[in-house]
Parts: sequence; C-alpha cells; structure tokens
Amino acid sequence: MDLRRRNLPFFGALMLFALIHGPVPAWSQVASSKETLLTSDQCVDSGLLPGHSEPLPLPPFPESSSPLLSPDSAPVKSAPSNRRLAGLFRSRPNKNAATYPPVFEQVLKQDPCSCNECEQVENWSCLAQWFGLPDHRGPEPGIGHERVMFAPFEIDTSQPYNYTLIRLDSGFGLHNPDRAEYFWSKPGVGPANTNSPSNSPDRVNFQELRYVTEIGNDNFSVMTEIPLRFIESPGNFTTSGLADMRVATKARLINGERWQLTQIFRTWINTGSSSRGLGAGHVSLEPGLLARYQWTPQTFFHGELKYLFPIAADSGFSSNVFTYGVGVSHIFYETDHYAVIPDLEMVNYDFMNGQQTAGGITVPVNGQTAVNFVQGVRVVLGPPGDLGLFEVGVSHISGFGDRFCNDMLRLDFKFIY
Repeated sequence: MDLRRRNLPFFGALMLFALIHGPVPAWSQVASSKETLLTSDQCVDSGLLPGHSEPLPLPPFPESSSPLLSPDSAPVKSAPSNRRLAGLFRSRPNKNAATYPPVFEQVLKQDPCSCNECEQVENWSCLAQWFGLPDHRGPEPGIGHERVMFAPFEIDTSQPYNYTLIRLDSGFGLHNPDRAEYFWSKPGVGPANTNSPSNSPDRVNFQELRYVTEIGNDNFSVMTEIPLRFIESPGNFTTSGLADMRVATKARLINGERWQLTQIFRTWINTGSSSRGLGAGHVSLEPGLLARYQWTPQTFFHGELKYLFPIAADSGFSSNVFTYGVGVSHIFYETDHYAVIPDLEMVNYDFMNGQQTAGGITVPVNGQTAVNFVQGVRVVLGPPGDLGLFEVGVSHISGFGDRFCNDMLRLDFKFIY
C-alpha cells in the first residue's frame, strides 16, 4: 500500500503531461520511387517512457532545398469542442524536435515522366486515337503543330508568313453576279453589252485560277493576288481573261500566348475587263481585323472582320459589304514528315445597300446576307525542300441564305518558305 501511494504522484504527472502535449504525430515519407508512397507509424520518442530511453531512428527523406517542417505542425486529432478542455489539448512548440521536408511539397516537386510514350499520348490527337491511327512520331510534336494555325481556306490567317499559293476555284450556280457590283459590273457596263438589263444572266458557272504570294517577316507582310477567270454563262456567252488584281498588307498588332490580332488592308484593282464580266469596273478598299485563339496546341480558332467600300463606283448600284466569319482547325493526324489538318469555317457577307438584276428586273439588295460554310482539309508534306514545305488542300463551300454560289470546290497547292 505504501509503494502504490509513493508512485501515485509520478503516474499522475505522466498522465497530465500526455494530456497537455496530445498524441505524438505519425510521420509520412515519399519514397525515392514515384510509384510508392510509404507511411511509417514510428514515433519519435522523448525518452520518458520505460523501455524507450533511446530515440528511434528517423525515417530518411529525399534531399530537397525546400523549407523544413516541424513535427508539431503535422496534422493531429482535432481538439474537443468543449472550450474548457480545448486548452489542455492545444499543441505546444517543441524546440528540441527534429525538422523534416514537407510531404506534399515533395510530391508536387517530383519531375514529370520523360518517357516517349507519355509525351506522345499527351500531344496526340483525340480524333486520331478514336479512329485507331498509330502514332509514328518521336517525343517532340510533329509537323502539324507548325501548320495548324494556317489551315483556314476562306478566312485570312492572322500570322504574316512567306508562301506561294496556286488556288483553283470552281463555282457552280453563282446567283446574280452583278449584285452590288461585287463580282462584275451592272447591266450596260457588264457582260450584257446592251442597256437592257434583261440580257444579264441570273446565274453563271465560273473558274478562277489565282497566283498568290505573301512575303515579309513575323510582324508585317505584303500579299498580291493575280486571278485568271473563266466564265460559262448558259445561253449567253463564254469568256476568260485576267480578273481584278488584289494587293494586301498585314500588320501584326498583338501576339500573346494564346491570342493574336492582326490588321489587314486589301485593295481591289480593276485590272479585269468589266464588259466581259472579268471585273467590277472600279477600285475597292477593304480594311479589317484578323484574330486567332489557341485552344490547345492542336486546336486553333480563327476570326475576321472586314469592311469593303467601292471607290468611284455607281452609288445607286454598288454597295458596301461587311464580311465576318469564324473557323476552327485541328490536327487530326501527324508525324515528323506529314500531317492531316481538317478545317471548318462559316463566313457571312452582308450587303448594306445597292441593287441586282433578277429575272431581267433591277431590285434592291439592302440587308441581304450570303453565308458560306466551308469544310476542308489540308495535308502537309515534309521535310522542307529547295522550294520550302509543300502543302495541298481541298475544300467544299456550300452557300446558304442569299447565297453567292450553290457550291464551290477549292484546290490549293502551297509552298511555304
């Protein structure tokens, strides 16, 4: 009885010490391997309890220059909701405790996997994977990443660059070619060859072969277009020759990480014969803005806003034309030497005023909107040769609303240097 009473104060002090300091935290470590997370329940002993006079060896941690973590800041069981007892369970700082690097910081600072397989899956097109196409690329992105931002057919691309393009357009069922003198001149000046508007055809088929060159640097470029036009008008005439030339400049305004904004200014020069339907018979100016947005390295969105106004034209027949459109291009398949890039676009042409000939009668065109829906694909072939990188593209343009054409096929051959 005397021995128990003599040791009672010692055990009481020991229990009070445990209540004040709370449970000893458990340590977690990240193994050197990235795939294994080990947890150690060994406690750092204070040497007070019998049989534990020597502290246990501390778990090894990877070397790191990050700030160290004290054991007392490790997560512990929450204190009771009773405010009177909360002070007994509040943790106290331990000045003699060892310090260790934070566990979560070690996980976040692990180097990403550098194997080729992970890199390929990250950069590989979801569409190509869905179709089961194999990936023949190396660890670096393929050639499609260099050309996906230049895929649009109808929308002008925002990035100035050097290229030579041979383009063939075949339009079928061109509605009202004299509408607002956009394609050719009004009756009496255009291909009717008479003052009677009844001789002007309502619909024609045409082909245009264009030679386009753009040259400059990353911030500014100059572009020229020289078209040859072939016209087939059922029941009227067939002709061909040089059409109206176009000269344009591009000046890049904003080049952010994802957004790009460029100013374009195009001049339409009346080099084509208006009486034969090869030109509009007047000069036109077309300023505008071009934009693109990088959704992912494989997908780009494109847009344009342009406003065309004629110079020294018939103010009652010609019209200002507001053009706006959006599009998207995506890398469908690519390797280091070739790529397949589909493209979708929708471009609207709003006629502010003017007139057109329909059924031999001149009628106003105020507020008419012609919509072109473009579906195309480009194939890039590399590596670059003496003439640069070669690219071929084909697209189909469907007309809606107050359409230009029922259908138009476009074939592009482009050399990028």
